[in-house]
Amino acid sequence: MAGDMPVGAQVALTKKLATVLGNLCEREQAERAFLEGIALTEKASGAIFPATFPLRVELARFYFDTEQFEKAIGYFEQAFSVGETLLSSKLPVAMAALLEDYGVVLERSGKTSAKRSPIAIRL
Repeated sequence: MAGDMPVGAQVALTKKLATVLGNLCEREQAERAFLEGIALTEKASGAIFPATFPLRVELARFYFDTEQFEKAIGYFEQAFSVGETLLSSKLPVAMAALLEDYGVVLERSGKTSAKRSPIAIRL
């Protein structure tokens, strides 16, 4: 990435690149791009800052789509840990859709138990 670009622009560009690479079935490169975007966001904002939420969700869904369910579980859980409360209060239907995807991933992975978020437990 261009070092002279603002971090937000670098993250947006990296996310777009990861999405395109995923659509082209360049899975390893897409994964690296998603992870790079998360690292850039964490470096700028901190690991638990909600700004990492969208990229973590995108990476979880990428792993879901590529049937890497164990990895998807981890990134859904990381996403929930940094952005679940905000998303639930602002967009509860979107949060419900994410929890549904998470449930499918748990089922397909054969997990009988996983970390449960406070909001998921209430649902």
